[in-house]
Amino acid sequence: MEQRHLWLRSQRQQVILRVRHTVERAIRDFFDGNGFTLVDAPIFTPSACEGTSTLFEVPYFDLGKAYLTQSGQLYMEAAAMALGKAYCFGPTFRAEKSKTRRHLTEFWMVEPEVAYMDLDGDMALMEEFVSFVVQAALAKHGRELEGVLERDVSKLANVKAPFPRITYSEAVEVIQKAGHPMKWGDDIGGDEETVVASAYDRPVMVHRYPAEMKAFYFKKDPNDPRVALGCDVLAPEGYGEIIGGGQGPRTRGGAPPPVGRGAAPPRGTARESARGPRAAGEGPRRALLDGEGAQPPFYGLMRSIMRAKGMVSRTWCSPQIQATMRSTPAPKPAWGTVP
Repeated sequence: MEQRHLWLRSQRQQVILRVRHTVERAIRDFFDGNGFTLVDAPIFTPSACEGTSTLFEVPYFDLGKAYLTQSGQLYMEAAAMALGKAYCFGPTFRAEKSKTRRHLTEFWMVEPEVAYMDLDGDMALMEEFVSFVVQAALAKHGRELEGVLERDVSKLANVKAPFPRITYSEAVEVIQKAGHPMKWGDDIGGDEETVVASAYDRPVMVHRYPAEMKAFYFKKDPNDPRVALGCDVLAPEGYGEIIGGGQGPRTRGGAPPPVGRGAAPPRGTARESARGPRAAGEGPRRALLDGEGAQPPFYGLMRSIMRAKGMVSRTWCSPQIQATMRSTPAPKPAWGTVP
């Protein structure tokens, strides 16, 4: 460890850094090419966004305490309602002490938010994003991935849209047939994710989980109120969930206002995040980059959360902020001017 800086001169570490560079550039290219505006979220925040048990506390002069950001989610929600499509990409912190490949205390996360999007649009954005980034990195680093990192590139070559889509109920049947003691309503853990993903040669999208398993802002399926309009993308090779998202309820204003002739509305309200550890109680997340001796998958960098909703969320806000938001209608995007 005393000569750690010299490790970067090894061929393997150089390739990992080059692949990561390409992945990050592809992420930016994808959102830039799809009409998103980059909005930088603060690193110091006044409150929690993903759970108070994993906050890094920082003294903030004589004003009290501040915290290192867990997510730019709340800022992007406000930005999306002004810009239509917005995203942030920057450092994120979780005070979760762990030395596993599925947890990190510091990592970079990309989080887009888009105004007004249903579940179908959300899932389409998920698979387009993953496909674009994986294929961009594979096209530039195929030989290095195979020759230096000893990666089976055939697995990555299959990561192309469309992805298979199954419901949570169908996933439970797959898991039960594999001999796992799971019943409807149970959470799909790491072992169960591996069982489902191993049945496909590319990421699989599992949608419509039980509503009790999802956050309050997920809209319930009008055709089956037991389930929420959410989706997780499970990657093959045991990497498990790489994206989670869904459609939120439109509690104010009903349908979006009509769009002027020749103008297109924003596609939706979605959030994506390339992230490491989850908040406490959520279960493990995959690492941004794997440690020494492990294959450096793209899936870790593209660990994502995506949501769709029609107004600014009240998730993890203080009582004062919640009270303000209850009395103040969410701003609407400038229809006809947003790309």
